[in-house]
Amino acid sequence: MSRGYIDLGKISFCILDEADEMLNMGFYPEIKEILSKSPNDKATWLFSATMPKEVSRIAMKFMNDPFEISVGEKNTSTDSVRHEYYTIGGRDRY
Repeated sequence: MSRGYIDLGKISFCILDEADEMLNMGFYPEIKEILSKSPNDKATWLFSATMPKEVSRIAMKFMNDPFEISVGEKNTSTDSVRHEYYTIGGRDRY
C-alpha cells in the first residue's frame, strides 16, 4: 500500500484470520492501516481463537454493528487434563 501497488478503495470484504496472533506478532499498525484505508461499508470478518481486548477494540472501531460468535464455553477447562510443573535449575532443564 505504501508503494502504491494496491488500492483497497473498492474491496467489498475484509477477512482477518488469526487476528489475535497477528496482534501478538506486532502487526497492529498494519491491521489498522489496512482497515482504515478500505471502505467503511465493507463486510469485515475477524477470526480469533481468543478474544483479547485488542481484537475487541479493532472490531468496535472498524466494524459496522459487530457481534461475537463463540464456539464452546468461555474460560472452561476439562477434567481429563492434569497440569503439573517442576521447578528446576537452568543447567538441569535438558
